[in-house]
Amino acid sequence: VYKDIADVEAYKRLNLTYADLCTPDWLQRDPEMFFGFWGSCFNDYMQTAPHNGYKLCKHWSDTHFDASTSAAAREESQHDVDA
Repeated sequence: VYKDIADVEAYKRLNLTYADLCTPDWLQRDPEMFFGFWGSCFNDYMQTAPHNGYKLCKHWSDTHFDASTSAAAREESQHDVDA
């Protein structure tokens, strides 16, 4: 699945694979390449319709958790981080 993400002519010309592009040193070596690759991944992700798993998680959240429980959990979690 992931190999298709890097199936771009510019990456092919440079003989780069998905695994090559996922290394964090691109940010220092070539920021334009880094942001181009990850920006493209982000845009693709944002333009993709959610699958049914998202609906299932929303249903569970709506039926098993109320807003006050979630807010209290976030506050407690933040308190632990600040301590």
